Amino acid sequence: MQNCDLIKLIQRTEALEKEVEALEQEVDALKAEEPYICCTEDLNEDKLRTENEKLKYRLNILRRAVEKETAASVQAAKTAAAAPSQSEPAVGSQAVVGQPVEQV
Repeated sequence: MQNCDLIKLIQRTEALEKEVEALEQEVDALKAEEPYICCTEDLNEDKLRTENEKLKYRLNILRRAVEKETAASVQAAKTAAAAPSQSEPAVGSQAVVGQPVEQV
């Protein structure tokens, strides 16, 4: 090899070594940032889980309220069907406002 080629090779090697060092520093910087990103994702995941639990709790409360209302309306319908309506006068009698109803 000639002396000129050797100098170019040394210069190229030194440039590549500097580039490798810069890349190593960049990798180290990225590794240092990674836990921060993971922590942020974990916090976001925890917030979402907490919100999900709250929503499940509220959903159960609403389900119980709907069941209670449904049971009450079914019971009212059964009671109304079993008892004769008081708004309708009995057969064979005439109701006058303010006067007692006489049975025949």
